[in-house]
Amino acid sequence: SGLFEIMPTRCPSVITLFARLDSKPVGILANQPNARGGILDTQTSVKASRFVDYCGRFGIPVLTFVDVPGFLPGTVEEGRGVITYGATLLRAYAEATGPLLTVIVRKAYGGAYIAMGSPSLGADACWAWPGSEIAVMGPGGAVALLNRRELAAAEDPAALRDELAADYRESVARPWLAAEAGIVDDVILPEETRDRLVASLRMLTA
Repeated sequence: SGLFEIMPTRCPSVITLFARLDSKPVGILANQPNARGGILDTQTSVKASRFVDYCGRFGIPVLTFVDVPGFLPGTVEEGRGVITYGATLLRAYAEATGPLLTVIVRKAYGGAYIAMGSPSLGADACWAWPGSEIAVMGPGGAVALLNRRELAAAEDPAALRDELAADYRESVARPWLAAEAGIVDDVILPEETRDRLVASLRMLTA
């Protein structure tokens, strides 16, 4: 298949593998939403940062596919050093010597989005699929925080929460807003992804 996955059974919410694209070796880092929602925590941050570090030592391009709901919250993770280990992933991307190409395929929330190969860490190109959501936090959490009084007073809190979440997605999290703000380079169709990656790799490695 041309794919070689590294540590497939360890921290499965993040996938790390080597592949070939346009006959060139690349490293691929991706969130796996089927495992704990693709969330980042202490251990997944270590796995991801070591992989990016390894690619960086040899100038191997890193392709990052983002579907991340955030860092795992809670005092347990804080005690394990999630902030410290999360920062190692930021450092790994910032110090990488090879091309960095990022595709947001679904969720990209908060600090975890920044950590997953964002332009602010040096990504050479970053694209988003049309159905993706890019925001400081997810709609559910944002509505619960920003509209808690309205929800508490509502006759049907669940219906109001769904309505407010839909409005949040439309007014805050749409990828076109991120493109207009320069957070991503463009909004592309999924079937365009490979051609964009190949064209960028050819330009960056010419």
